[in-house]
Amino acid sequence: MFLLTMAPTAPVLSVRTLHLKNVSPTRIAQQLVDPAGRHPLTGELERLTPDDTRNTLTLVGTVDAVKTVEQVVRWLDIRKPQFELEVEVMGVPQTPLKGKVLIAQNERGTLTLFGKNNRMQFQFVPHLNRDGTCSVLIISEQEVVVPTTPEGLHRSGTTAFVRLGLGKSVALATTIGLAVENSMTYFPVRITPRLKK
Repeated sequence: MFLLTMAPTAPVLSVRTLHLKNVSPTRIAQQLVDPAGRHPLTGELERLTPDDTRNTLTLVGTVDAVKTVEQVVRWLDIRKPQFELEVEVMGVPQTPLKGKVLIAQNERGTLTLFGKNNRMQFQFVPHLNRDGTCSVLIISEQEVVVPTTPEGLHRSGTTAFVRLGLGKSVALATTIGLAVENSMTYFPVRITPRLKK
């Protein structure tokens, strides 16, 4: 009687290079790998190599692991809507205070406006809703020079969450205080969200 034993064979590895269109390869790789450097989607992926200069992501692993990760990468490589938010402090008697900022969906964007005696900073996090409206988290902070106070500055801020129609201007409940002729006057803020194509 003969006993025939065979040495275990190494799994066949597949190599696939994916060309990404919308999201950086490094960013997608960070979403696929946990802090310990493991690939939580599948343990059979041997290597994941992002190349931002070529906009590629190279996968090495078993055939099934590469197919699974490739599908997830296709889901992640989608173009996020871009928003242009126009902000104007209305009714200011001096130079008009307005500006625009371009922000990707669910990302934070900052717009700073400078008046004669103050600085206003707006932070926005926009989101496109299924019904075509835009929800925006707005954090506003301002510093106003007030020489009559010990600090010489007055600081204030507000946080608001609003739902807006795209392309429609809306005056917010947020007001901005400006020093006008030695007194504090409050002006409404208007915001207009637009979806960039």
